[in-house]
Amino acid sequence: MFKILKKEYLANNIWLMDIEAPRVAKHCQPGQFIIVKMDEKGERIPLTVCDYDREQGSVTIVFQTVGASTTEMAKYEVGESFMDFVGPLGCASELIKMPLDELKKEKILFVCGGVGTAPVYPQVKWMKEHGVDVDVIIGARTKDIIILENEMREVAANLYIATDDGSYENCTLTMSWWGGDTRHEATLKAIEAFEAAYPGITVEPTYAAWDGWEAKMATAFAAGTAQDVNQINWNWITQYDNDGTAFLNLNDYSNVIDFSQIDSSYLDMCTASDGSQAGIPISMTGRIFYWDKTTFDEIGCEIPTTLEELKACGEKFAAYGDDYYPLALGEYDRMILMVYYLESVYGTDWETDGQINYTTDQIAEGLQFIQDLEDAHVIPSVATIAGDGAASLDQNQNWIDGHYAGIFEWDSSASKFASAAEGRELVVGDYLTDLGEYQGGYAKVSMCWAISATCEHPKEAALLVNFLMNNEEAAKILGSERGVPVSQIALKTANDAGLLNGQVVEANGKVLAWVSNSLDPKFEDSQLKSSDGVYYDVMAGLSYGDYTVEEAAQTLYDGVTAVISQ
Repeated sequence: MFKILKKEYLANNIWLMDIEAPRVAKHCQPGQFIIVKMDEKGERIPLTVCDYDREQGSVTIVFQTVGASTTEMAKYEVGESFMDFVGPLGCASELIKMPLDELKKEKILFVCGGVGTAPVYPQVKWMKEHGVDVDVIIGARTKDIIILENEMREVAANLYIATDDGSYENCTLTMSWWGGDTRHEATLKAIEAFEAAYPGITVEPTYAAWDGWEAKMATAFAAGTAQDVNQINWNWITQYDNDGTAFLNLNDYSNVIDFSQIDSSYLDMCTASDGSQAGIPISMTGRIFYWDKTTFDEIGCEIPTTLEELKACGEKFAAYGDDYYPLALGEYDRMILMVYYLESVYGTDWETDGQINYTTDQIAEGLQFIQDLEDAHVIPSVATIAGDGAASLDQNQNWIDGHYAGIFEWDSSASKFASAAEGRELVVGDYLTDLGEYQGGYAKVSMCWAISATCEHPKEAALLVNFLMNNEEAAKILGSERGVPVSQIALKTANDAGLLNGQVVEANGKVLAWVSNSLDPKFEDSQLKSSDGVYYDVMAGLSYGDYTVEEAAQTLYDGVTAVISQ
């Protein structure tokens, strides 16, 4: 009897088994075969020797279930035995009979596919062991039915994969994203999982915090030097791909990317002006309050739900310590909060179709709202935050220590800020209910994946995008690091596994249930939101006292109009 030592499913009803057969293993040569008979009534099945281990006394066979006998064979498990295992039979490969000196002068290429890969492997392995370099091409209809790729890669001088559907080529892809440490760690693990699933593809990552990131990428897009796969803001499609030349049309790779997992209305938000699918949305997001409950409890303040309560907290925080504030806002945060205030009061979108929908008097009202928060010790001045010397609020020591006890941030930012303030209790807040009669604020596509038009391996890049979006293993790794996934399969996988950040889910639910306004992509134009843009100039100028409220309102109106009317 010949015991089964190992059993492995390879692909497409193809199985591998290691069989205990010491005498056969002792005499095996590449190119020979054996005959298996499962039991007394079994059919005699000839199978190629795929590998052998003389020390272990085992022989490796590979077979595909194509009839009754091979189907029955596949039911055998480790520990069970075949009645007969006869061999080695047939002639060994002609190549191994050649003198080594002569063989090493030859240029040898093996072409194989399917179960035909099995007889090629032992020949290539023999060549490797004897110092002969050979190349191998493995072909198949699709990547999913290629077998022995990793094993062949270890023994071939060069391995090339060719598929009918262009599943992938051996290549190196570059990839970029911004975020906090937890996003970096999760994405690197997802890349490792992708490379394990597609051994012929290597991914070289580039990543950093947000500060200065858009300016860096804007230069790369303009110069055609951006990475192959990029995490982008949705407005970058309008700003950098308005003519459809910066990013590939992902619809051209619909045989690779499963668009059916994503709501069509979300996909429509990521199209270029020519109708091409320039990006694929990862999540939907909006701004909401997060509060450091540890500090609020320490000072004796309830978590605020109204503007009146928030200002009352400002008084208590000031009394507790000059460097304690219930809320911290950067320049861009101030702009977004001001728009939320105006939309709550007037119910109108900030801008549509290249036109601001508010007068300078109304904008002055919104700016006065922001200045009143600073005057009431609700938020630190721009100068105070700049003096902290941090690249971003989550890296600010005053946030880490709980001196800044609130933020108005994207719902997906919970893990970044919570991780920075380790040991402190971060809670999701509610929208302030006394600003006006409308539910101001907006939701937008949080971010997208896009493939640069300069990418030399677009199908492989599309495989990476699809893996990050729709692969169950990736969903378990990434969780809600980029927000609550819009991919149905990713959402279900992460949710069923309990891997979604509870605060992100809670915050995202509150955002989508509350906000009633729309956002024009040009609101996030880099000429407006960058550190030397209009928003920063106005909000910093007002805080420093360089502008009156009226001057700031006019500067904001003129600056925004000049950009969005382009």
